[in-house]
Amino acid sequence: MCIRDSYKRQRDDMAESLRKKIREAKFKSKRMDEHEPVLSQNISAFSNEPPPEEISAKLLAVTQKLKENTKEKSLEALKEVRLLLSYKVFTPTQELIDLGLVPVLLNFAGQEEFPELQFEALWCLTNIAAGSEDQVFSLLNHQAILILKKAAASPHESNRSQAIWALANIAGENDLTRSLLLKENVLPVVIGSVGDGASCSLVKSCVWCIANLCRGKSRLELSAALSVLKVVVEILKKQESVELIKNAVWILHFVLKEGGERIGYVIGTQIVPIIVKLAGHADMDISVSCIRILGTITSGLDTETQTVINAGGIEALKNAMQSSSVNTRKEACWAISNIAAGTSDQVTQLINVDILFLAYNVLKEDDFKVKIEAAWIISNITSKMEAKYITYVLNSGLLTILPTLLKANDAKLLGVILQFVVNILRKAKVFYGDVNPVESYIMKSECIGIVEGLQYHSNQIIYMFAIKIIEENFAQDYVEEDLGSGNINVGTSIFDF
Repeated sequence: MCIRDSYKRQRDDMAESLRKKIREAKFKSKRMDEHEPVLSQNISAFSNEPPPEEISAKLLAVTQKLKENTKEKSLEALKEVRLLLSYKVFTPTQELIDLGLVPVLLNFAGQEEFPELQFEALWCLTNIAAGSEDQVFSLLNHQAILILKKAAASPHESNRSQAIWALANIAGENDLTRSLLLKENVLPVVIGSVGDGASCSLVKSCVWCIANLCRGKSRLELSAALSVLKVVVEILKKQESVELIKNAVWILHFVLKEGGERIGYVIGTQIVPIIVKLAGHADMDISVSCIRILGTITSGLDTETQTVINAGGIEALKNAMQSSSVNTRKEACWAISNIAAGTSDQVTQLINVDILFLAYNVLKEDDFKVKIEAAWIISNITSKMEAKYITYVLNSGLLTILPTLLKANDAKLLGVILQFVVNILRKAKVFYGDVNPVESYIMKSECIGIVEGLQYHSNQIIYMFAIKIIEENFAQDYVEEDLGSGNINVGTSIFDF
């Protein structure tokens, strides 16, 4: 992206760290319904489970019972299958598929007239959907989506919740399964189950399912996004559990990722003050998601950015900049850089809370990913600020680390730092006139030599910035030096970019 393309930067998709987090924690997107709680993840917790050969033998015997197709024996057999699929050391999911039981289970899942049978079958399907990609598609190849969608509208809440859990597991597999579910209009059915009278358990399953449907590259049409937004707002207003809050802010992040008019719709719900408060939540997932939401809102119009400021967003983001989490600091710096690209008054508010000093600390010794975002902060602030605030820049210590920053090996970081140099030289010239301490510092330090060398950099943006800095501020010095040696070197024309 060209340095001058946009001061405000919207994350078009999830940050790389977020994508990595999803890959590493995919088990959070898919959950088995266990027959009893597991208190420990070590092998001793499963010491009561039978050996694999015994489990396989039991499954084979159960298969015969299911084929007899009597209600009593089928119910007993389904309960046994559910128990077998809940084992942790050896789960016979693939064996069940190979025995041809998927169509049998789906048949029972569609029998609304026998709700107890339906419930047990749905439980079994939920655990199959928690398996591998191939195992998930063994369900989809037998029209599982349509059957589960119908069951998700069951008059029996337990069955409805179980069907939605199974759909959530399917949605948690990949972008293809999500697109198939959205194409079959599963989302409205799930949203319809979140309402007055729904149990907390059902609401959790529904919200978790919606979160999975919104993951990855999924794209919700505006009407669907607005329906989802209503659910999210109600959950965040009530804040009944950490799990619900966590999924709700994830959903809100995905609803907002396209930016544009969706930012306005979110602001219209009056939810921004709640998001600002949750940005300081003890749960890191909630905190980072909310900071990312604030960053997306501040990537919009200046008036939209102001809603974040009015809700106390600057103080919340300032605190996040000092978090022990690298990812939190990175996202906070990104959001602040968007505020810094706003109006002069908004920039002044950042200066007044010493954001430049925090940016100095980040640029001096933080993780590289955080430094890039902090570089955008100082570049944007110095571009939009009134010239009189150049004294704040000088007092922040940023000039003392400028030589190190100008030696950056990363072209993106270096380009943003050079824009910062252009900005402070211009502001200093306006405020100080001929006696310019910024120009003097650069000329007397190693900065001038570094900038001279950057005129020959392979990156076009970088060498154009370097030429601009020399020609706007130091060209006369070079002319005088060359006149003294009998040579005249005026240099090339100034680039305007």
